[in-house]
Amino acid sequence: MKCFYTIDTIDIDENTAVTVGKFDGLHLGHMELIEKAGEYKKLGLRTVVLKIEAPGKTLHNSILTTKEELAILEEAGVDYFVTLPFSEEFRSMSAEDFIREILVIRMHAKCVVTGDDFRFGAGRRGDTGLLEKVGAEYGIRCIVCERVLYGNVRVSSSRIREKLTAGAVDEAAHLLGRPYTIQGEIVHGRALGRNLGFPTINIYPEESRFLPLYGVYFTMVWIDDMCYGGMANIGVKPSISDEEKPVLEVHLLDVDEDLYGKTAVVDFVSFIRGERKFGSLDELKLQVLSDIDTARKLYCSGGAIRY
Repeated sequence: MKCFYTIDTIDIDENTAVTVGKFDGLHLGHMELIEKAGEYKKLGLRTVVLKIEAPGKTLHNSILTTKEELAILEEAGVDYFVTLPFSEEFRSMSAEDFIREILVIRMHAKCVVTGDDFRFGAGRRGDTGLLEKVGAEYGIRCIVCERVLYGNVRVSSSRIREKLTAGAVDEAAHLLGRPYTIQGEIVHGRALGRNLGFPTINIYPEESRFLPLYGVYFTMVWIDDMCYGGMANIGVKPSISDEEKPVLEVHLLDVDEDLYGKTAVVDFVSFIRGERKFGSLDELKLQVLSDIDTARKLYCSGGAIRY
């Protein structure tokens, strides 16, 4: 998969089926657009995902890291990934110029797949109707997909963030079509868990990552193609630390190995309890033992099944 990050660097010299949108999270709705564009491979068209970065993008707002995003697109068979920042050049580009200069000239689009709410061009004047009309003049077929619903509610990245903020990682997984995950290198911590009798692996999430409600979760952890049940705590450890940087700590059930330096992928399966401050280490230890017991019961009830 080839990637382009500015308008001027786009270099595609074959006919394509392009799907365009924000693609912030690659949830069920996004993946349906990508799958629809991919159907045109049988007609000889290469698949392009054109991601338009939202204006005013802020830190701690990404459901996926760039690495995760690229891996999902690669697995989906995407040939080209183009992500364009919401620059002044892009903001001021007319809807007609967007179709001609980007879709036609730079991407050789023969088919464009969008959601029914797609707006583009200066002042957001362009819509699917304009895309169909102007696109037809250039021989572009426009496919408009209806919104994807889950439980009579539209699947959206903002809805997923709402679920994560409430700790409802199981519901977020249904909207994503896969578990919400955090992955990263396993690093050394303060070894407090080991001293209390339940060692943990420690991961510092990327700063761009949108984090779920701080607290304790049942997780499934993938390391070197092996899967482990785990009791995870995401937060700032108010009982033992005054740090502000969040850390993900996971106690792997019935595992005590040297895993430092390895990469762990942590699937959040279900919420156990919120983060809180304890009056003593003994009180904390009793609660953690209870949390581990809860995680173990969830694991034994079938938590190893992945989407």
